[in-house]
Amino acid sequence: SNYAVSYLEKNGIKLLTGAKIAKIEDGAVVYKDAEDAEHKVEASTIVWTVGVSGVDVIKDSGMEARRNRVMTTEFLNLEDHPEAYFIGDDSAIIPAGSERPLPTTGQLATAEGGAVAFNIASALAGTELKPFVYKSAGTVASLGQNHGIAQVGSRKFKGVTASLIKHLAADRSFMEMGGLKTALKKGSL
Repeated sequence: SNYAVSYLEKNGIKLLTGAKIAKIEDGAVVYKDAEDAEHKVEASTIVWTVGVSGVDVIKDSGMEARRNRVMTTEFLNLEDHPEAYFIGDDSAIIPAGSERPLPTTGQLATAEGGAVAFNIASALAGTELKPFVYKSAGTVASLGQNHGIAQVGSRKFKGVTASLIKHLAADRSFMEMGGLKTALKKGSL
């Protein structure tokens, strides 16, 4: 993260951490700092990125939720309705020994999909369900077309090498989801 912050700052991007957006105005963002003082940043283009939360229908449904994400069991189903399974951005599972749900990523959703398919088939067959255990393949982030950061296992990468890892990860996703034809058409292969 230090490398990414340094890279962004060297490329003219100013990061404001700990700032709380108060409002968006035409051509400006108004935020409050740690002392609750308001500041205004004028801009012709405003990009606001925030953490992922589920849709309001989740909150309004009466199901146990956290940030509008349905809380699932270790089998990715609901405690009160074991026949109902939830995966992806609208679901949340807190691994044993952790206090926070797993991150909402495509990598997680793909793994959840396979686990839920297995558990639905097991439930229909009357056999034992399998607890979902997530093993991350790593994390990558782009810092431009040919620059990035990555961590695979305990190894960390930056620059062009990390960008290559990002492209390979995308190609792998295309291959897993759509097969070779899709990977060749959509990926960088």
